[in-house]
Amino acid sequence: MSVLDNMLTKFIKIYNSNKQEELKRLGETKIKLLKKIEIEKEEYNLLQHDEQESLEKFKVLDRSYVELMDILRNKGMLFEISNKGQVLEEWDNLFVDNIKSKYYLKNKYGSIIHELEEEYKEPLKYILDRYSYSLLVIRIDKNKIKVQLRIM
Repeated sequence: MSVLDNMLTKFIKIYNSNKQEELKRLGETKIKLLKKIEIEKEEYNLLQHDEQESLEKFKVLDRSYVELMDILRNKGMLFEISNKGQVLEEWDNLFVDNIKSKYYLKNKYGSIIHELEEEYKEPLKYILDRYSYSLLVIRIDKNKIKVQLRIM
């Protein structure tokens, strides 16, 4: 063998060795990427499952919302407030006023007759912002006043 053949053989061995290492690295990268793809598929499937559950919950909540709004339209919602000798008569209209993030029931003269509890704040704000409403005194007893809220 000549010197040229030896050099060519060494070059081919080095080239072959480099390509083998590159193939090994590419194989390892392929394995890593396949594992990553499997993990991503699992996460995607979990997200799809969560999305389906969320859509089902939304449908249930939406149906409940529609039913509650129908009840408010057709039958209304009753409040019982204490009678503290306010100047009210049955069938008087009342009004809701928001003062410093609190909701108050006022009579036709503008006098505050009741402060609504904190638990009614968000639902009432939602109703008042989106619907016309009627708030009517339907019964006055010695200790209690019944008020009906209906949306239009």
